[in-house]
Amino acid sequence: RSPRGSEEVLARLPIPARLLQQAVNQPGETVQVPQELLTVSPESVCGDLLSGAGIRNAMWLSAFSEFWQLLLDVAHLLLFLCLALAPWRLLQCVYFACRPSQVWRGTLARQLSSLLLVKEAMLKIYRRELEPLLNAAAKDPPFRTSEKLREVAAKLLGRLPMPGKNGEMGL
Repeated sequence: RSPRGSEEVLARLPIPARLLQQAVNQPGETVQVPQELLTVSPESVCGDLLSGAGIRNAMWLSAFSEFWQLLLDVAHLLLFLCLALAPWRLLQCVYFACRPSQVWRGTLARQLSSLLLVKEAMLKIYRRELEPLLNAAAKDPPFRTSEKLREVAAKLLGRLPMPGKNGEMGL
């Protein structure tokens, strides 16, 4: 029974999509369903129908969409926690969001150039000092001791340029 008290019949009919599309395109008008569709059993038109298969698939789709929303909520929570641990990043984000895009490109270009300068300085140190020591260690067995190599590495690490020194910015 409907809420108005009239009796309604629930039927399973294979209705072609063109008839459904016609009903959507012409709201308020009656769409005539051919008599042969009303007398034929759905199994003869659609083949064997599994009882409840459509409902089961709809439930799985609903469960997967809710699971996807749960994963998005967890990702947003993790992003919020990162923001809570480093709130200055929000200020930078707002600053760059409100500025023209050239400001962001200029900032990235400055950071990239400082990193390239650091890389170039590190390569010079490697070519000038570490490469000859490694060649000597490969040719001379007494020079190959782990203590000697640690000593050389510690000496070179103290002299490597790091981003942030001398006014250079790191990422």
